[in-house]
Amino acid sequence: MPNTPRTIAETPFEKSLDQHLQDIREKIIKRAESLPTEGEAVDFSHVAQAISEYAPGRELPKVEPEKGLRFFLALFPPFILLSGILTVVFGVLGLVTLGSESVKQSPIGPGFLDIAKIFAGAMVGSASGNITSSLKRGKN
Repeated sequence: MPNTPRTIAETPFEKSLDQHLQDIREKIIKRAESLPTEGEAVDFSHVAQAISEYAPGRELPKVEPEKGLRFFLALFPPFILLSGILTVVFGVLGLVTLGSESVKQSPIGPGFLDIAKIFAGAMVGSASGNITSSLKRGKN
């Protein structure tokens, strides 16, 4: 692009940028008009404050996405992983013992299934607690 200023946007990029800057300009004007106290006229200090709020002129800090184990643990906290593994283990033990003819009459199979249900409940409770806390953090 040449260094000469353009008065009309030529490319779709320039048109969208012009529209975005126009939107920011309108917000700055509205904010600057809301800053003076009653009876006071809008002056440059009000405009400068509004500009600093909507278009500070600083680059936003770059946030690197998490990778590998950190990413995985951010999605699945260790408590949920452990509860999930134990749920599957006790569920399989319960189903194997229920299907076994030698332990058909033994109460151990339903006991394993009950333990699996407890761990499954712990997973659900932990997940809902995490969701609730993250929603509260997002609102603040």
